[in-house]
Amino acid sequence: MMKPSVFARVLWVLLLANAVRQGLAFSTGETAQAHAWTPHSWIQLALPLLAFGSSPFWMKGHPFDFVRVRYWINQRYGEGLYETWSRAIQPLALVTAVAGLTGLVCAANGWRVGAPSGAYVVAGSFLSAALGFAICRVIVKRQGTVIE
Repeated sequence: MMKPSVFARVLWVLLLANAVRQGLAFSTGETAQAHAWTPHSWIQLALPLLAFGSSPFWMKGHPFDFVRVRYWINQRYGEGLYETWSRAIQPLALVTAVAGLTGLVCAANGWRVGAPSGAYVVAGSFLSAALGFAICRVIVKRQGTVIE
């Protein structure tokens, strides 16, 4: 069986590499054109921050603690296995990093290639999500419901 820390490192590398690929793709082409700046773009920018940042207040426990899955895995493969893998992977930190990197690459590449305004709306949405996840992580840690 693979060690959780080794698996976590591989997963982080693969997802961060994919975040760079997505950031490059989102900053050009149809995606950037489809999200052209409108007066309603502020909603698209604020929604991820508000939804993810406030999730600890309306969710029970940790956002990545799937109780049924945790019980099933721990019963089938050994007590504490789900928690061990969650601590190794650190899911909230991972989605924060992926969203932030995607947004930064999208904005930087959009500026580099002179992309339309939609590239910055997409980048802003990802950066908003990253900030929301980071706020969520801080709140969850302060509440003591951390599985990471």
